[in-house]
Amino acid sequence: FAKLSAYEFSGARHPGPGHKCVYFGDSVPDALPEKHVDAVFAAVAAHQGFAVPHHVGWTGADLAHHDATLQPVWEICSVQGCYECEGCPTSFPPRTDPLLPGQFVRDALEAGHRFGFVGSTDSHGLLWHHGVSRKENPFETGLAALVGTDANRPSILEAVRARRTYATTGARIQLHVELDGAAMGRELAADTGGELAVFVHGTAAIRRVVAVRRAGETVLDFRARDQTRGEARASIAPDPARSWDYIYVRVEQDDGEIAWASPLWLG
Repeated sequence: FAKLSAYEFSGARHPGPGHKCVYFGDSVPDALPEKHVDAVFAAVAAHQGFAVPHHVGWTGADLAHHDATLQPVWEICSVQGCYECEGCPTSFPPRTDPLLPGQFVRDALEAGHRFGFVGSTDSHGLLWHHGVSRKENPFETGLAALVGTDANRPSILEAVRARRTYATTGARIQLHVELDGAAMGRELAADTGGELAVFVHGTAAIRRVVAVRRAGETVLDFRARDQTRGEARASIAPDPARSWDYIYVRVEQDDGEIAWASPLWLG
């Protein structure tokens, strides 16, 4: 068991900075920073922490202030719903009061921003979370998974900074993705190609495994060992028409639960 000191920064809705989950490292400030994104980032940098854009399609993604060092991961799902992209298939749709086009996770990726994925609960200790939660237990509405991490603060912080993370809608799905031997979260040369390998051990029958790039989505051939686990492999070739690209994997289960692997970048 390891603990991190953290709080939620609740900024103004887009075009303001929106909300961010703010985590500190081995030290904490004497008081919370001023309620301004620059002050938040200064405190995060001074205390070796990180900030996570929170329910972005509802309150805004703050694209103008994104810092890949201070915001190494973004929340893709919480009790408020999933914010992968507007119109993305999901059993946990985003809040619509309001819905902010252009403020979703994939909008930020298409704009060239780089970050990994996590999920979180936003539970506030409330069953049904004011009626918003899609599950009675809000602590089962979003999870952040860290790959190759020990249960101590330095290891957790290192994994987050390296974007060795994936997100789920709350199910404890095990997921590993690599391209040409490089694990999720890595930045590779633009001409990198090779085999995309996806290994999944789900909590229910796997419905499909999808690879997402700038060019669109591709359903991968999933070779099941049994209903809940198996692997998918695909040949990935660089696109000469693009100076850079990203690729990430989404796993969908028959029960509606989803997992997203952090992207890899080419170029």
